Amino acid sequence: MKPKVEKPAEQPKPKETPKSQPQEKKELVKPKTSIVFNGLVKMEGREMTAFVDGRRLKVGDRLPNGGEITSMDLDNETLTYKLDGKEYTIRKGRKSQDI
Repeated sequence: MKPKVEKPAEQPKPKETPKSQPQEKKELVKPKTSIVFNGLVKMEGREMTAFVDGRRLKVGDRLPNGGEITSMDLDNETLTYKLDGKEYTIRKGRKSQDI
């Protein structure tokens, strides 16, 4: 019979931290805020206006997220805006109240 030899208790190895490596340049990302589109209104003798985040805006105005309104469609209740070279179309929110 062999005598039992006790092995020293193994201690967990410390996690290796990466040595200072050159970090890649990160692209700056603009924070994009969401907007609340409440609907469109066309009053006689005036241009069509959109209610966005409690403000009345018309074609050519800037949205809170930085986009520029390019068109409005009263029949479909949609608003089209341009942001960072792309065009986006949004609809009136389902829960928005009629104006």
